[in-house]
Amino acid sequence: MRFFAPCPRGSELLLAAELVRVGASKVVETAGGVAFAGDQAVMLRANLYSRFASRVLVEVASGPLPAHQPEGDALYRLAREADWHKWLTPEDRLRVNLTALGATRDALPFLTLRVKDGVCDAMRARFGRRPSVDKENPTARVVAHLKGGRATLYWDSSGPPLFQRGYKVAKVAAPLKEHLAAAILAHLGWPAAALPLCDPMCGSGTFLLEGALMAAGAAPGWSRSFAFEGWSGLDRALWQQVRAAAWAESRSGWEAMRKRLFWGSDCDPQAVAAAQTNWAALAAAFDLNLPAHWAVVAAEALDPPAPAGVWVANPPYGVRLAEAEALAAWYPVLGNALKRRWTGWLAHFFTADPQLAKRLGLRPARKVPFRNGALTATLLSYPLVAGAFGKGSGPARQTVSGCCKD
Repeated sequence: MRFFAPCPRGSELLLAAELVRVGASKVVETAGGVAFAGDQAVMLRANLYSRFASRVLVEVASGPLPAHQPEGDALYRLAREADWHKWLTPEDRLRVNLTALGATRDALPFLTLRVKDGVCDAMRARFGRRPSVDKENPTARVVAHLKGGRATLYWDSSGPPLFQRGYKVAKVAAPLKEHLAAAILAHLGWPAAALPLCDPMCGSGTFLLEGALMAAGAAPGWSRSFAFEGWSGLDRALWQQVRAAAWAESRSGWEAMRKRLFWGSDCDPQAVAAAQTNWAALAAAFDLNLPAHWAVVAAEALDPPAPAGVWVANPPYGVRLAEAEALAAWYPVLGNALKRRWTGWLAHFFTADPQLAKRLGLRPARKVPFRNGALTATLLSYPLVAGAFGKGSGPARQTVSGCCKD
């Protein structure tokens, strides 16, 4: 089978390597995703194990959109002639999503409708009845992608996006998606060494939760269900084997990382409570007693929990002018706290605010570009070495505190 796995921009290389590890072949990176090939076992493992993919899409049909005929007619014909009966049933509740590079926004609903008509007419011709349409709670999704005069149609084997791991039971505003958090951690080398992981703006705990899963080598999709579990072609014995292997690997992995220190804090008590709830849900999913440390404290007032470790944070973004001005005043305060108390640590910031790098008062050793939805973001890395900052690194007192809702 041929597949495509979309992912956040900046994580394509990570996803490609991950797919090779689960047995994929013909792996080809593109902007925003990775194409690959494999059998059913690869599809199952990619869904269960992928930290970086948004979905695992199975290619059902692909063909040109001839310039001499209306685009909607060509799309309908491609969808009408595809073998949807291999993936769908008339009892499914269907949703169709379409992306089209170069198409106007006004054209997208009509093109989506033509794909839906083609799929439903193909199913009616095969079974005498067709799936219903349910945009809110579908049991099956069809994804169409148009680019360069060609259309590709997919069946979504995942269902809800893969960054919905299943353990995030408590949420906060403006969350950082799990697959992006995992990509950020992988880019900064986690978990190369047995160092503590600290998020001083922890929000709902996304960095710490993903960091724990990565350190243990545990399958991030363990706690959730997938669309393919309702697929008539599923080899259920094979799926049980894949899950059994994932469970055995996770048990040994969690045991190996039990002594790691995970530390989360935030100035918002509700955020810390949400992070604790999510951490408990993760531990329960793997039947563990998983230690972590939590505190309600502003980032600039936090003392390091160990002589060395990894600090990672997604600071707030200043959307309104007053917020931007407050953050601009707070960044030097945070930078001074890092210089004064956190030497020996590696500090990493994921931010879409260019003012952070300018005002933090530290020189980044590395900058990695990302896309966070519609925002252009950067991962900034700072090795905090004693004596490397010169004068002017003493404390500064301000009333702005760093909180993050990830």
